[in-house]
Amino acid sequence: MITLIADASFCSETRAGGYAFQIHGHAECKFVAKSFPKLCKTSTEAELFAVIHAFNYGIRNNLIKLNNVLKIRTDCDQVIRYLTSSKYLESSSIVNDAIRNFNQTIAKYKLEVQFQHIVGHSRLCLTYEAHVHVKCDRASRRCMRQQRKTLIGRPAQAIDTLTKGEEIS
Repeated sequence: MITLIADASFCSETRAGGYAFQIHGHAECKFVAKSFPKLCKTSTEAELFAVIHAFNYGIRNNLIKLNNVLKIRTDCDQVIRYLTSSKYLESSSIVNDAIRNFNQTIAKYKLEVQFQHIVGHSRLCLTYEAHVHVKCDRASRRCMRQQRKTLIGRPAQAIDTLTKGEEIS
C-alpha cells in the first residue's frame, strides 16, 4: 500500500499558498514542501491542488505504480467529495481539468484508491500518520508565508495577473 498525506495553507488576503506532502510505501518515502506556482482562489482549491500535486509527483517519480493500493489522507473533506464525485462542482476549468486528469490516471494505472479524512490542525501526534500530517501542516504554512512575503506591497493588478497564469518566481 502507498500512503499519500497532503496538506495546504492558504492566505485569503493575498491568495498565497503553500503545500506539503509525504508519499511512502514499498521501500521509499519522499517529503516535498513548496509554494504553489500559481495563486489559488480558495482554501479548498489549495487543498485540492496539494493532493493532485502529490499524486502527480508520485506518478512521475514511479512511487505510485500500476495496480497499487493508494491511501490518500487529507484534512479537507470537500477534496474527497470532489475527487470521488462524477460531478465537477467548481466552475474553474483548471480545477475540472485537474480532477478529470486525476481520475483518468487512476483508471490508466488501475489503482485502488482509498480516501481518509483526518482531523486537521491537531498537535496530538499519537500515530506516525498524525505526526506526518503535522509536519505537512507546518511546512505548507511556511511555504505560504514565503510566497505571501513576495506578494505584499504588490499592486492588486499585478496580483490579478499572477492568477491568470504567470508564475511566481
